[in-house]
Amino acid sequence: MRREDGTRPVLEFIANIAMVAKQGNPDFTRMAIEVTNGIKAIEKTGIPPWTLINEQPFYIETSTGKSVKFELLKRLEYNFPLIEFRVNIGSYPAGYAFRMVLFTHYYQGREYVFVTNAMIKRQTSSPGFEEIVKEAANIYKDFLRCPTKYIQMGDWYERSKQS
Repeated sequence: MRREDGTRPVLEFIANIAMVAKQGNPDFTRMAIEVTNGIKAIEKTGIPPWTLINEQPFYIETSTGKSVKFELLKRLEYNFPLIEFRVNIGSYPAGYAFRMVLFTHYYQGREYVFVTNAMIKRQTSSPGFEEIVKEAANIYKDFLRCPTKYIQMGDWYERSKQS
């Protein structure tokens, strides 16, 4: 999602992950692949209604062609309608947890996905993650006041709603 100052923090963050991956870091290589696969899964199926997110897993095809159940999305329970996009590489404390916060908006039969920010967590509880959730909640409140402002800024993903 493009900001009013023209920055695109999530795209820039993902580009940095890809840059580290190209330098040969195997964890970031795997993360770049899994984030890409997760985004493709969302593009293909859309995002389920907020109330069903924790019950509806995604199936992502691996490089070997095998379909794997993937808990890609999690609703942020106390921050309706915010959603957490999750990719875990390894486990704490040595692993990485890619997190991206987003929300959806339905208008005239289309699903619009607005991604507000992203980060990598290295521990279960993260003050940094709480900050990006708070920022996303503020962006959503502003979105409710003037949705066309965000739609006109671009950098949202639009998908026809499937019957």
